[in-house]
Amino acid sequence: MEIQRDLLLAQLINFWILFFITKKFFGDKILNIVEERRVLIRKLKNADEEYERMIEVAKKESATIITNANKKKEDIIQEGIVIANQEKQSIIDLAIGKREVMLSEAKQRGEILLEDLEDQRTETVTTTTQEVVNKLFDRHVELKEAYLQTITAELKPPSIRETSSSAKKKKKIIKKSSSTTKKKT
Repeated sequence: MEIQRDLLLAQLINFWILFFITKKFFGDKILNIVEERRVLIRKLKNADEEYERMIEVAKKESATIITNANKKKEDIIQEGIVIANQEKQSIIDLAIGKREVMLSEAKQRGEILLEDLEDQRTETVTTTTQEVVNKLFDRHVELKEAYLQTITAELKPPSIRETSSSAKKKKKIIKKSSSTTKKKT
């Protein structure tokens, strides 16, 4: 086996020519493709690690989101409770105000009814007394008038009653008239 130098030299020249032509026209493309494949292989090797890291990040983010959502939920619930309590208090205040108005109106109506009843009682007693007095004191008009005025004054509430001096005068007249009536009978 003899090595032919010329053939070896020709093959080496052909190899270098092909190498330079390939490098000139396809070298950058081939190097880029090879580099992309290396990067892709590294990425595939690191993909599992990256996938696990991304899952951990997603879990942390989801936990944060859930925590924030729970806090917001509690804040909304507390705000709702505060608003409900304020609304409840305003309704209670409104009801108390209405109750006070209703009580005041009822008290006024009661007072009016009492005054009406008092007036009716006074009128009834006066009418009845007049009828009785008319029958008893048919002949003594002065005595009858004095007696009716005294009874009417006593039936009226204290604010309406006449002064005590005029009532005393009427009582004196009645006493005199009654003593005169007794003497005649």
